Amino acid sequence: RKVNQLSTDHFEVELIKDKNAPITILQVTDLHLGSTDEGKWRKDLITFQRIKKLVEMHNPDMIAITGDLFTGEKPFGSMLAIYIVNFFDSLERPWIYTIGNHDPEGGFGRAAIAEVFAISEWAVLGKHKVDNEWNEKYDYTVDLVVNGSEVPAWQIFAFDSGMQYQNPITVTNLTLLTMQAFSIDNTPSRIVVSQIGSQVFQPSQKINKKLEQGLLYAYYEGKFHHTKQLTKDKSVSSGVMARFSIDMTMIPENFGYIFEGYIEIPKDGLYTFNLESNDGSALFINDIKVIDNDGAHGANLVSVSTSLESGFHKIRVNYFQLGGGKLLNVSWQTKDFPKQNIPVDRLFH
Repeated sequence: RKVNQLSTDHFEVELIKDKNAPITILQVTDLHLGSTDEGKWRKDLITFQRIKKLVEMHNPDMIAITGDLFTGEKPFGSMLAIYIVNFFDSLERPWIYTIGNHDPEGGFGRAAIAEVFAISEWAVLGKHKVDNEWNEKYDYTVDLVVNGSEVPAWQIFAFDSGMQYQNPITVTNLTLLTMQAFSIDNTPSRIVVSQIGSQVFQPSQKINKKLEQGLLYAYYEGKFHHTKQLTKDKSVSSGVMARFSIDMTMIPENFGYIFEGYIEIPKDGLYTFNLESNDGSALFINDIKVIDNDGAHGANLVSVSTSLESGFHKIRVNYFQLGGGKLLNVSWQTKDFPKQNIPVDRLFH
């Protein structure tokens, strides 16, 4: 297990799991630690003992503390926060913390809590700037990545309780939006995932060299289960190929390719790209993964639409063949022409 901070409000938790093993999270909430009421310290001690016992019994991949970790008054806030860090770090697994409505009370607020938690090896607590009276808000995202996959197995969204997000969300490129609706006294809705940003035009690349026709390719041999594994091995051969093709491959299985170069877009517009493969593949436009058709599977077609300015755009396709049939087709279409293989005179390096 490992925690990587990608930005102030975006984290990545790396997990190593056996194949098909479930991700497990121990959730604890409303602990209200630190009250000075008579005898409350005994309850706090029992709480810590129970959490430790649950971890020993179930060995969760991570712990989620979902609000009101602290009691309101907490006169010894800094000492309590240090103890909490030492306790949860002793469990040797990531622990994420969502601020509840009582946590900032009692003169030891969000910033003070975050300052102490920053010393932790395992704690996850992010924030971002906001243009209102709070200046910053402790909302953040956690990507759970299993066995080095490029695509998170789960995404966790932590929201600062009591602070309603009021600013618009800016979308700068094609991306996945994960949504869930919440309402008091009602069950949360199902999680809905939608691809957004197709109408946002991606600028063309500034090219400072004379481009030549064809794509650069690197050819790999080995037993691959994910396209990310290709870059970890040295290529067997490399060169220039006119188009995306695996037709010249001499072996029937256990090989892979990385094709990369530029695609010339004739005019501004909405372009649909189609990636069909057996086994796994991925398509990148301007270094952004727009199609994920990865993993071992039979023939499967995935399509995506994105708005591109006229000119040259980076394009890359990663592909591997594990066993059984082999297939790779990369095509495009617009309102001006039907689905077709990308012409060789539109591909450069």
